Amino acid sequence: MKNTFTLSIAAFILLTTACNLNKRFDSHAVQIDSHEELNTVVVKPHANEAMEPYQGMPTQYTDLIHTRLDIAFNEPENLVNARANLLLKAYARSINQIELDAKGFDIHRVSERFGKDTIDLKYSYDALKLKIELKKTLTAKDTVLIYIDYTAKPSQLKSNGGKAIRDNKGLYFINSKGTDPHKPRQIWTQGETENSSCWFPTIDRPSEKHTHDFYLYIPQQSTSLSNGLLVESISLPGKMKIDHWRQTLPHAPYLAMLAIGNFMVTKESWNGMEVSYYLEPEFHPHAKVIFGETPNMLTCFSQRTGVSYPWEKFSQVVARDFVSGAMENTSAVVHHEGVQHSAREHRDHPQEDIIAHELFHHWFGDYVTARSWGQIPLNESFANYGEYIWNEYRHGKDEADCYFERGRTAYLNSKSKHHTPAIRTHFIDPDEMFDVLSYQKGGRVLHQLRNYLGDTLFFKGIQLYLTQNAFGIADIHDLRKAFEKASGEDLNWYFNQWMIGFGHPDLLVDYQYNTSKNELQVKVKQRQDASIGVFKIPTTIAYGRDSLHKTIVPVVFDSAEQTFSFPVAASEMAYVSIDEAGVLLAEIEEHKSPAQWANQMKWAGSYGNFLRAYNQFKDSKDSLFLAYLPELIDKYLVNPNWVYQQYGLALLDKQISLIQQRSQQIASLALNHPKSKFRCEALQVMSYLKDAAIPTLQAALKDSSYLVNARALVILNGIQPELALNAAQSMEQVYSGDVQEAVSSIYANAVSAQRLRYFALVLGKFRNKRFSVLNNYGKYLSKHLLEDGFDGLQILKNYGMQSSDKDIHYRVDKILQQLSKQLEELNKQGKITENGYNTLKASIKNIQDWAKSGLEG
Repeated sequence: MKNTFTLSIAAFILLTTACNLNKRFDSHAVQIDSHEELNTVVVKPHANEAMEPYQGMPTQYTDLIHTRLDIAFNEPENLVNARANLLLKAYARSINQIELDAKGFDIHRVSERFGKDTIDLKYSYDALKLKIELKKTLTAKDTVLIYIDYTAKPSQLKSNGGKAIRDNKGLYFINSKGTDPHKPRQIWTQGETENSSCWFPTIDRPSEKHTHDFYLYIPQQSTSLSNGLLVESISLPGKMKIDHWRQTLPHAPYLAMLAIGNFMVTKESWNGMEVSYYLEPEFHPHAKVIFGETPNMLTCFSQRTGVSYPWEKFSQVVARDFVSGAMENTSAVVHHEGVQHSAREHRDHPQEDIIAHELFHHWFGDYVTARSWGQIPLNESFANYGEYIWNEYRHGKDEADCYFERGRTAYLNSKSKHHTPAIRTHFIDPDEMFDVLSYQKGGRVLHQLRNYLGDTLFFKGIQLYLTQNAFGIADIHDLRKAFEKASGEDLNWYFNQWMIGFGHPDLLVDYQYNTSKNELQVKVKQRQDASIGVFKIPTTIAYGRDSLHKTIVPVVFDSAEQTFSFPVAASEMAYVSIDEAGVLLAEIEEHKSPAQWANQMKWAGSYGNFLRAYNQFKDSKDSLFLAYLPELIDKYLVNPNWVYQQYGLALLDKQISLIQQRSQQIASLALNHPKSKFRCEALQVMSYLKDAAIPTLQAALKDSSYLVNARALVILNGIQPELALNAAQSMEQVYSGDVQEAVSSIYANAVSAQRLRYFALVLGKFRNKRFSVLNNYGKYLSKHLLEDGFDGLQILKNYGMQSSDKDIHYRVDKILQQLSKQLEELNKQGKITENGYNTLKASIKNIQDWAKSGLEG
């Protein structure tokens, strides 16, 4: 957006109301089911519950039916001038007052429609809540149309972001003054959790649902996106226009969005519905490479859920400096800038998981919404599991299991979360809910339930949950009851221990063969903390003599200690294992022989079961385990499935003699394997060969993958720094963040200086690597402060001043702190003149003052 402007909101409204548009103000009541008290529910308090406030669903006094916004933007001042028309009704009880969320506004007028006239209403406002006194009592059968003229000042709000969503100002002006040459000017919003009320007055809670019409007054050369459909775009004098977006299906206020910028739009269709992608012009040619699987995802999820995609379109836009990874705004997803890349970069960094995640939210989160933030696993667990469903559909079960395993690892490694339930009623800030419990643990819990019920009943339960709560709200009991209705089975025990309770099983499993009874005895002990309690775990015990002759027995672990006995011949002890499906969310320690572990790797019935065996061999120094490595390595290096083939490489780690024996095979994989990340790992294994690896590394510098180029350069630098330095110089013009991250790291550690021109050109140029390149520049300056200090500091200041990104300002400040220490050390050692010391010190202090003011502002 090149034009900046201010506009009287009254003039804007006159323009938009002249359009005589047909508005939809259908009343809809949010259905809140009453839930019976369940005697079987035992909610175990987690450690900090007593100190944290109760966070249930707020009592609903007012129902917001429809919102109309007429919006103009004052870019130079980062202001939003608007009028909101809100159609409301009493929810259940008669009311005389309406309370709205409105953060940091200037309220100009509040009025109510009476026939053809409007009358002013009394109100009070504390910069957070707008309380409006009605002229007459409003019953549940009545509606009232309220007008609010206001100015929103989101940029002036105090930032109080969390770990998942880094800022909470609701609406963002990006590079509004055009000072950053590497960044376009944009406006976009982020409503979750309760930040839509930073730019329009509303009832900002997930239990509310409304429809809306947004009229956006913007420059003609700008492109806008919002929820629902673009009804019309009206050209105005002064190179301006009004874009009118209409959302006809009810959704939560936090899902309302807009994005405005110099976007180019690529359109496809799915079942006659628009599917569109909004990208910066540079990346417009790659839109179908980046987002091309979207129509297939729509098919996959519609088939799997039994509910066809329920919204009017599906659009995706990439925003600069986005404050989260992505956001599932209804029919208009916003992605962080890392999703935007070239076709060549796509080979290394496809973004299918994040696209699938946000799309699946359109069923779980948008269509059916968690009724309170403590119930957010209903949204995020399913979105996490949507990634698995897509990968299974598109890439097969092994690949889906491989990627999904990261979730189990992330949860089990998050020990601070092991005494906190996924569904929570006590917390301080809703952002706390966006954690490994709501995402990764919840996704794994759904996967376990699918394995337990079977696909038919699991997906029938999902369909019931969606259809019974369509366009409404739900809690964990609604989900449980849907699965119970689908399966005919009481599932309180499952949801109590996995979602309402906390923790997970810690299993010790011992396999013994009783020769006198010809009997396999499997002893299982649940070792988790007593406060967690004993889990009921439906699973399997498997035994057999080879992959084709295995017996799999369903069992239930439901006591602190249990022994299971099976009459078997000694030959059937070659393979023994629990959890043949590899789905348990548990810590598992098994006692068995190296031969049995090796057989489990070779004959496992699932990726998860295979991985448990692999972990016994990884980094093992036991000679009994090491004896199996050649056989296992050779088996998996030629496996046609890369999911398992990668473990052939992994077992070679640090095994130099084994690497030397297979050097040609590994080199061939490093140069020819179809997956670029696999080629990178093969190069890493080659690095143990030192000089003998150089020809392969030099060939990899010409690979079609930027990621492989970068990895080869870094490895070469560790073997022959001079060769790597020469290669880096020849790669300075390669337009790739991966490559320039590697080049800048080599320059940061090189003995020679004179790299200022390079860093001046590359700083801020590569969106996804801007922090690592900046950090490398800091290392370079620290190493060459005497030679390049003064000019280098000026480059650092210029880059920082161009950027409006506080993360950049923070990193600049950290670099300056390190340079200040380095300067004092040089002075102490007498390696710098007094004049040089004073000049550099003053320069560092000057930039520090600027950086700190930027952070405080």
